Amino acid sequence: MEQEILAVMPQQQVEDIMSCLNEIKALLLEKQSAGPAENMTYVDTRQAAQMLSITPHTLGEWRKAGIIQGSKIGRKVYYKLSNIVDLIDRNTLNNK
Repeated sequence: MEQEILAVMPQQQVEDIMSCLNEIKALLLEKQSAGPAENMTYVDTRQAAQMLSITPHTLGEWRKAGIIQGSKIGRKVYYKLSNIVDLIDRNTLNNK
């Protein structure tokens, strides 16, 4: 079951978050354009959570909810950088 969350925050905080997400997106796209080998780069849960400015627990919940895909090997989960970029792209805000 998908939950909707409504949050009220100051405009400056929204702009700061969007700025950080855009910086992350630019860095990931830069890495992605470096070549085929770079396109398949994976990061672990800690690194992916840090890139998205969320906790590893939240990232795990997002994976379970189908928001982002991960690959599990043993007890460790990895995330493709292109999946992180796709997540950011899918959640871009339309500032009017």
